[in-house]
Amino acid sequence: MVSLKVEKGVLEENCCKFFIKDDNVLLFIDMEEVFRGLNKVEDEDLRKFYTGNLEEIGINSREHCDAIEIVRDTKGELIIKIIELTAMQGRDLHTLLNKMNFCIAFINTLVRRSLYLSANNVRYVTVFVVNPNDVDKVKESIERNRDIITNTYRWLYYFTNTLVPEVIPCGKLSN
Repeated sequence: MVSLKVEKGVLEENCCKFFIKDDNVLLFIDMEEVFRGLNKVEDEDLRKFYTGNLEEIGINSREHCDAIEIVRDTKGELIIKIIELTAMQGRDLHTLLNKMNFCIAFINTLVRRSLYLSANNVRYVTVFVVNPNDVDKVKESIERNRDIITNTYRWLYYFTNTLVPEVIPCGKLSN
C-alpha cells in the first residue's frame, strides 16, 4: 500500500510532491481512504466500484488514482482533476490509464448521483505526476499508444475529450 500525505496544499507520496495551488478547491478526495470504505456506502452505484462487475461499470481494474480535486474557476466551471502520483515506481502506461479510468468513472457517478454539484460546465483533467527523469518517456508512451487508449479507455476519452493526460514532474505546479 502506498502512503499518501496531504498537508497544507501539498499531496505527497514517496518524496514526490504535487502542489494544490487553487484557492477555490471545493472538494479534495484521498482515493485510498474512499476505497477502504466503499463496501459500506448505501448508494448501490458507488458500492459497485468495490464489489460489482467491472464490465458493468465500464472499467478494467479496481486500481484507482491517488486523489481527485474539484475546483470551481472564476467562470463558474467545475474542474475535476484526477491525480496519479507515480513517483519513482515506473508503472507501465496501462496501469496508469486503468487508474485514471476507475477514478473518472467513480467521480462521474459521485457527481451525478450524490454531490449534485452545479456549474455552467464541467471539465475533467487527468494529471500524471512523475519522476522528472520520466516525463518525456511517459509522454512518448502516451503518444505511441493513442489507438489503444481510444479503444480501451473510454472513460478517459469521453470525459476529458483528450487522449493526452497532463504529465508533470514531481514538485511542479500543474496548469
